[in-house]
Amino acid sequence: MTSGISIHGATRLYPIIGDPIAQVRSPEVFSARFAAAGIGAICIPMHVPSGRFDAIVPQLMALGNVDGLI
Repeated sequence: MTSGISIHGATRLYPIIGDPIAQVRSPEVFSARFAAAGIGAICIPMHVPSGRFDAIVPQLMALGNVDGLI
């Protein structure tokens, strides 16, 4: 369901984080809705081990093209 999604240097990112993460399906839904609304953003799954959450989340938020975390 990635039809219509364009990914390039200006794409905004909304990572969905979890441990485990393989079961999530919402990135596909959110990314398709962003594309349908003409928003240059995608939702991507990221496996963030629970023991490293406090170290990783601030680093993700420091990235210039990450607009939020789910």
